[in-house]
Amino acid sequence: MDQNVNFMEIVYPAGAVSNASGEFLIHSGYEYGYALEGEIQITIGDAVLTLSKGHSIGFDSSIPHRLQNVASTEFRGIWFVHGCH
Repeated sequence: MDQNVNFMEIVYPAGAVSNASGEFLIHSGYEYGYALEGEIQITIGDAVLTLSKGHSIGFDSSIPHRLQNVASTEFRGIWFVHGCH
């Protein structure tokens, strides 16, 4: 398997943010996600989107981004990161 490809299940409890400081993340590559359960707010640049169960998203990871569970229930999803160095 390509060393620059990562698949993972992500779990965000209610109130969780993609990193402890809450800062935006920036890295090379592209991210794709699919929501299995719950919903999560994704900020990509100036756009704020909500990913809900059964929906998917893809974006350029070089754009500042952050994931945050603003719901009162856990979020679970499958994430795929490609081209991250």
